[in-house]
Order: sequence, then structure tokens, then C-alpha cells
Amino acid sequence: MGPIFVPHVIKKGEYDVIIALNPLTALTAYRVWRTRKIPYIDYHWDPFSYILPKVYSQRLPRILFYPMLKLAERFDRLVVDNSLAAVTLSQPHTDLLRSLTKKKDFHLVYMGCSPVKTVPERRGDFLLAIDRWDRGNMPHILLEVMEKLKEKNELVIAGFCSEEWIKTSFLERRDEKGLTERVKWLGPVSEKELKKLYLNARALIHPIEETSVSMPALEAAAHGCPIVMPKGTPLFEHGVHGFFPAEGDIGQYAEYVDRLISDERLAWRMGYEAWKTAKEYGWESHARELWKIIAMYMQLNDSEFGIALRK
Repeated sequence: MGPIFVPHVIKKGEYDVIIALNPLTALTAYRVWRTRKIPYIDYHWDPFSYILPKVYSQRLPRILFYPMLKLAERFDRLVVDNSLAAVTLSQPHTDLLRSLTKKKDFHLVYMGCSPVKTVPERRGDFLLAIDRWDRGNMPHILLEVMEKLKEKNELVIAGFCSEEWIKTSFLERRDEKGLTERVKWLGPVSEKELKKLYLNARALIHPIEETSVSMPALEAAAHGCPIVMPKGTPLFEHGVHGFFPAEGDIGQYAEYVDRLISDERLAWRMGYEAWKTAKEYGWESHARELWKIIAMYMQLNDSEFGIALRK
């Protein structure tokens, strides 16, 4: 409803620029630009033309999938080509959008985090998985990993589930595998609870590859928690900040998790190195990078923007 109503709420000249933080919001910003001539910066998170093949290529009939893919590409092209500047979260997203649009210049700005001042002296014993669970990101494969572990550590699953059947099918499979006592489903948790989980987990384990920076991985690193996920995530290095098994290789995944379980000091060292990296990507640094882009295209300086960025 935003693209319909927002242009009637915002007045011409009310803002110098709008930062649209995802593709759908970019459509609203595009409509404001068309009607109120306020430019927008498209912070293009997961492009629809990337998400659709990743999530629905095997779930939709071909007769529906390809027209929807063309529509997704057209949408991405529309909001990117008409933006003042385009910002992405990863190089693969940049490459995809560059191939679809007329934009030549893209800016890569990673998300930010809030690193703790000090990390715990020891890592806890349980494993943690947290995200927004949906059709393209389901935690079920982690049950296969848990089956293969030599040690009987517990796994805590947290986060919002987009569809109830995902949770139901996960819990059914958990019980079928005899993992009821070792795998706990928390669902959505508060920021306070999440912080406690990150600080006390032995490691964050994630079920799928992430071509952009995984926010759970970045947040875990900000609390000194090492990462295990298929093929890794930008900013972090295999064998330094955690382990990145080949996608689909359950045996290798379990082997890496076992190494962190059996060697708490290894888990701590990797988490510490991840924390040092995360400290370079705090929210102030994130805001500074966005400000540089705004200033570049709007020809503003700090005083005109109304802020003084600390160097």
C-alpha cells in the first residue's frame, strides 16, 4: 500500500533524499520520485531476480516461474535505473543487477552490528541457529548434522518462522530422528535473550550459503561467537573465524562442528578473531559509508547534512 499512499503524505521538497532499504520500499521511493521529484538511494537488499530462482525455481511450475522471473527482473531494473544511486550488500548482487540494468556504478555497503566491548572468557556448550526461517532458508538440514556429531551437545533454534508448516515439519522430523531432548525450538526472542544466546553459544551454525553478509553471522561475531555455514559469508575467512563446509556435505559439516565442540579454546580463538573483524563494521561505520554516498551525489558536506561524523 505504500506506493499508493505515501506519495500523498510526503510534500514536494520535504526531503532532500530518501534511502529505500529494500526492493519493496524502493518501489514506494520510486513513486515519490515520480510524483514529488525527491531523489532516492536504492539500498537494494536481496534482489527479487536473485530470490525467485533461489527459493522458487523447484517449487513453481515452469509455466509460472519464467513469467514471474521476467517480472522480477523488470521490477529490479525499474527501481535501480531510476535511483540516484544503487547500493548492494554483496558483489554477486552487484554483478546481477549490473547485468540487468543500465546502472554503471554500484556501491557495496555491508550491514552494521553492535560489537560487545569484551568477549566472554569461555564459550558455552550449546550450538545456536537463528534467522528468519522461510522456504529458501529452512533449518531441517541441521538435524542431519546433529545426528552425525560425536558429542551429544544441544542445538537451540531461534527466530521468526514465516510459515507455520516449516516449524511443524521441523519438529516432526526432529522427533522422528530421536533428537527431541537435544534440539530446542525457541521461536522469536527478545534482543536481551538473543544477546545472551550469542555470548554463550559454542558456535553459530547456519543451514545455507549466504552470498551477502549473513546478519546472524555478523551479530554472532560481534559477540565473539565462531561461525559454521556452507561456503561461508563475506567478511569472514574459513579456518580463521569459523569453518565453511562444502554445501550439502553433511559429513564435513559435522566434522567441523565436532572440532569446535571438542576444543573450546579453538572455538574461543575463532570467535575472538571474528569479533575483531565485526568491530570494523559497527553501525557508526555503516552510517558513515552511507553518508559518503549521499554527499557524493547530493554535493553536500557534513554541516549541510546536519551531522558531524567522527573520524
